[in-house]
Amino acid sequence: MKLLANLVGIVALLATIAIAQTDPKGDAKDPARDLVACEVSADRQSVIVTAEVAGDWDFDAIQILIDTQPNQGFAVGAIKADLMVEGATLYRYNGKGDDWTWQRIGEVRRTVANRKLTTHISRDHLRTDAAAFIIRTLTGDWQTVVDTAPDSAAIKLTLREPAGDAAEPAIADAARDITNFTATQEGDEVVFTIAARQGGALGTYLLFVDTDLDAKTGFQPPADPRFGFEMLISGDRLHRHNGATRDAWQWEGVGPAKVTTDDNRMTIRVQAGLFGAAEMGAAVWAMSEDWRTRVDLAPAEGLLRLKVDAKPVAPRPQVQMAEPKVNRHLPARQRVREAQSFYCYYGSGRVAELSHYDLVILHTPQMASEDVKRLRELGVVTVGYITVGEDDPREARKGDGTGPGGYASWYFDDDNDGQPDRNPIWHSYYTNANDPKWRADRVAEARRLVEEYGFDGIFLDTLDTATARPHTKPGMIRLVQELREALPDAPIILNQGFSMLPELAPLADGLMLESFTATYDFDSRSYMLNYPQSIDWHLKRVQSEILPVIEKHPLKVLVLDYAPENEVERIQEAANRAATFGFLFAAAPIFLDDVYQVQVTGRPDPKWLKKMTTPELLSFKLDKPANGFPAGTVLMPSSAFAGYTIAPVVDGIEDRSNLHWSKAAWASAEDGEAAWVEIRLPQARKGGRLRIDFEPSHPSQAFFIETCAGDSGDWAIAHNVSQNTARSVTVSLPTSAFHSIRIRQEPGAGGPARPDLMWIAQIYLLD
Repeated sequence: MKLLANLVGIVALLATIAIAQTDPKGDAKDPARDLVACEVSADRQSVIVTAEVAGDWDFDAIQILIDTQPNQGFAVGAIKADLMVEGATLYRYNGKGDDWTWQRIGEVRRTVANRKLTTHISRDHLRTDAAAFIIRTLTGDWQTVVDTAPDSAAIKLTLREPAGDAAEPAIADAARDITNFTATQEGDEVVFTIAARQGGALGTYLLFVDTDLDAKTGFQPPADPRFGFEMLISGDRLHRHNGATRDAWQWEGVGPAKVTTDDNRMTIRVQAGLFGAAEMGAAVWAMSEDWRTRVDLAPAEGLLRLKVDAKPVAPRPQVQMAEPKVNRHLPARQRVREAQSFYCYYGSGRVAELSHYDLVILHTPQMASEDVKRLRELGVVTVGYITVGEDDPREARKGDGTGPGGYASWYFDDDNDGQPDRNPIWHSYYTNANDPKWRADRVAEARRLVEEYGFDGIFLDTLDTATARPHTKPGMIRLVQELREALPDAPIILNQGFSMLPELAPLADGLMLESFTATYDFDSRSYMLNYPQSIDWHLKRVQSEILPVIEKHPLKVLVLDYAPENEVERIQEAANRAATFGFLFAAAPIFLDDVYQVQVTGRPDPKWLKKMTTPELLSFKLDKPANGFPAGTVLMPSSAFAGYTIAPVVDGIEDRSNLHWSKAAWASAEDGEAAWVEIRLPQARKGGRLRIDFEPSHPSQAFFIETCAGDSGDWAIAHNVSQNTARSVTVSLPTSAFHSIRIRQEPGAGGPARPDLMWIAQIYLLD
């Protein structure tokens, strides 16, 4: 439940080139600061400046001076520098030419090793096709130049190859190498198509639209004044820029975008009238997996122009500000318990719409402090987002520097790659709540939200990091205790964290159930009703863990489901399910960047009190022989993890590495109960062998092979397998007649990482 990642870096897409220059050794009085070599190179992302000195030195006083605009800047030797790097800071010259006046514009990445300093400067900061460089070392007081390289002239680097001498180099990431970008109008829709050299990663795109063709208005990408974008398409939404400044990454939802993919091609359809323009320009950026870096863009230069013939879409009805709530003078924690409506919004503005809810969950810095305080004055309980199990996706923090890769101690490195582990969808960094420094950081952030920003309370996201890493549960429980101690009067809303609910419920005021009935599938980039298995999983949690707890503690249970605003029937179904259990309900877009105006009233429906899956409903019957099993064989699993079926285990495909996860194996529900697969043969047989291929990373540690004769239901153990580590296991079957075979795993006997899960890729019956 996180934001669309902020745009952190923008990079150019150019071929790698390098210019090296030596400098006389011994021409400086201080050997440690005696420059002996320097090199300037460029890749698709950065200009890279390398400086080498004769002696050991920490490179504390060094300048990289850059001339990107002829005759504009501070005169240094043969150049007029308009950019300068000192330490890890990049400056732009804003003086008159004879005064030392510089403005900070950003940070650079630098490393020191073997008497060499390597500095990476984003190519977008240079804004030019060519640049000249001078490197200077200075005394420790920064007053005197010790050495300069080159001694005369400068290192000149051409940042673009001459036009027409070769085709544009292919991007290393073929799935993000844009090969075609078009925009047309079909009926009342604008249709964008994006093609890549290879399919698989078109989901990480940003499609910008300039609706007034004026570069001086709209969102201006960092350090790039060529563009001004009023609108953005990302995910399945069209957004409008509403930042207080042109470079502020703040957008509000305008309407839906219908996205479909076909291998290496993506099609995006948007109602033409939503743009509010007769002519517009568009550009698409393919972003890196973590959304921090632009990998490719189209067009290579300028914008793709399109004339639009459409009637403007009628604006949404204006929502009037709600009257102040009559209970606004009561304590905020009490008002949470009395709340009859809530919403979750991670955009900015929209105060009038939000004022009609009793409780709102908001995100900073998107929501301005003054808007938070205005809602609070009206009696709306305002709750600020804070993540407690993961850290900001933009950049890992150094902290005490004792963690993986020299970062903070609170990060994990379970894969032993020397870097903090990351969430594969949101790219945030997993954190260890057992670390007191992380807990102190979170308490300080919570205090800031309440005491400085003006929130009534806090919303704790990513609690389930501790569920995935059970050894951190004590730390997570202690963190919530510390938050309650620090903010005794502030409402605390938990997002999930069911396994810790008995300990956390006395400390909290609300509990969020996210994707309870309707959700978003990141693989297909589409909204959907939850898999029946997921609905059953939540049902079990509600019946066994939530309802018993809220009988003892006055927790307000909130349901947040994801659905398009126009899918009213789906929203109604989700609202009905929430009402069946007496929970508050809200529907929102996946990035929580819009405030829906659809209003539904949930109606309790007893169907939601029953399981949607049973072994019989999950069974699969072979219509032809497969994996040694005759036609008519029925495979029936005890359960299935959300999205999995039993059918793949008899498809006979040996190489499963390229299969979608849902087609590569069957996985049981992870519910703490015995897991099994029953195989009913069309006729009795004797003997043979049974081969089980587990999912390679997760062979069951212990399991039974059982057989049954006829329909008696009396199962006999044929084999008891224990201390297993093999991915593939073959066992002999009884020589007495049997009609059914069962593979059964007791609770906790699965792979070490997830012991309640049984995960099978293939099953074979061998003679």
